[in-house]
Amino acid sequence: MRAIKLGVLLGFVFSFLMISCRKEDKKEVEKDLAVQFKVVSVQNAVIKSAVVQIGTKQKIDYTVTGTSWASEVRTVNTSAKFLSIAATGLSANNDSQLMVQIWVNGIMVAQDIGEVNAGSTNLSAKAYLNLNDLEILAF
Repeated sequence: MRAIKLGVLLGFVFSFLMISCRKEDKKEVEKDLAVQFKVVSVQNAVIKSAVVQIGTKQKIDYTVTGTSWASEVRTVNTSAKFLSIAATGLSANNDSQLMVQIWVNGIMVAQDIGEVNAGSTNLSAKAYLNLNDLEILAF
């Protein structure tokens, strides 16, 4: 009986040592990215507003007038996890469109095109990007 207890005790000690001595899982490497948001109108649509969000906390509203808009290029760490842009505009005709884009390190990585709904002059578009899914991080 004593040998069984000693064997069980040694088994627990060995298991504890193996678990505590293993190498820690590799953590995700955080990187800084050059991020820019853009809104472009097609067929004379007029942009009214743009809202960008970086991560869960930083939300920035812009009042925009014109047919194109671009945010300043900002440095964003991958710890932010996601980026999004939404924009609204007014259509000039049934062919008007509103295009939103997210650019990372000079490459367009997300885009959405909003079109006119029947009987309306309002346009909206939104694009999202999960930074965990971004292959461009290998640069």
